[in-house]
Amino acid sequence: MTLATITNGKITGANLSNVDMTKVRANTGHVLWLRNYDLTGTNFTNATLTGVSFAHSNLTNANFTGANLISSTSSKSNLQGANFTNANLTSSLIASEATSMNQVILTGATIKKMYLGSVDMRYIYGYNGILNNFTNFDFTSATLTNANLTNANLTNANMTSATLTGATWTTGVTCANPSIGGCF
Repeated sequence: MTLATITNGKITGANLSNVDMTKVRANTGHVLWLRNYDLTGTNFTNATLTGVSFAHSNLTNANFTGANLISSTSSKSNLQGANFTNANLTSSLIASEATSMNQVILTGATIKKMYLGSVDMRYIYGYNGILNNFTNFDFTSATLTNANLTNANLTNANMTSATLTGATWTTGVTCANPSIGGCF
């Protein structure tokens, strides 16, 4: 199989719905490495993107509805307005300090074991498409270190084994080190 690295490109507004990227391999170990790509408005509805790296890419208004993004990476990317409704983001590195997450939609998304460190959750649409509402979300083993959860609605949210060290809790209190499964 020929290995491929795709960097510094532009594919804006493309329709990649239902595509299966698991057959494409890159020399980085990821299934596909789309580093420094402009994917503004790209449609990834129901796509299989397991292990794909979108690091340093522009995913503004990209549509990932129903997509499988298990173990994918989008660190230091612009995700403003991206739609992850009903997407599977298990074990994904979706954000870091330099990732823009304003107006991201996570309604119905699976986020177990997801890394959301340093994310400002106040500007993310959750339960029923409501801003900063994570009612019934399953944060099991998710990393929320230094995340901002100020005024978030976490009614019936499962925080089992979630790492919250340094996070700003719903009440504005900073979670102690260590804070696992709750803010202490």
